Amino acid sequence: MAAVYGTFYVVEPLTYFPILGPAGMYQAFLIGNIANKLVPSAIVAQNALGTKPGTRKASYAATAAIAGAASVHVVSLVLLVGVLGTWIVSVMPGSITDVARVYILPAILGGVMVQLIATLKQVKSTVIAVAVSLLVVFLVVPYTPKIVSGFAVAIAVILTVALVWFLRDRDAAVDDAAPGPGIEDSLIN
Repeated sequence: MAAVYGTFYVVEPLTYFPILGPAGMYQAFLIGNIANKLVPSAIVAQNALGTKPGTRKASYAATAAIAGAASVHVVSLVLLVGVLGTWIVSVMPGSITDVARVYILPAILGGVMVQLIATLKQVKSTVIAVAVSLLVVFLVVPYTPKIVSGFAVAIAVILTVALVWFLRDRDAAVDDAAPGPGIEDSLIN
């Protein structure tokens, strides 16, 4: 991972700096989506003004273009997702939203869960998480008032974290945390 992405840590700032300038670099790395949205908007703004990359005027144009791109992004998200998205979901037939709730969301979350399990390889924690989740879904949600079952996810997460913490192998944790040979030991040897 470091060999692949480490190159980008060096190459991206070096290639973007002449186009964006110092303020544009700060904005771009703070906002994100640099290559797909912010650098193209900066280049278009610089071309529209007829500036050469690396000049002060080009840096100002890039900074203004990045601010404009971020503003358009936020406004479009608020309008299209916040306002229209809520309206679209409200006028959709219940059968479509039920399908999304029953099949699509679990499919996405299931894929993420399998990826995490395969990556982390912590069998004990995984078994505890699955057991707690099953207990919450089949015992807490159906047999408790709505106010309690509404917090089913939070209950499952908190119980899982607590159980994994208290059931952890304390000897291995102490061995991992034990410091290696210090300077004094290496001087003596």
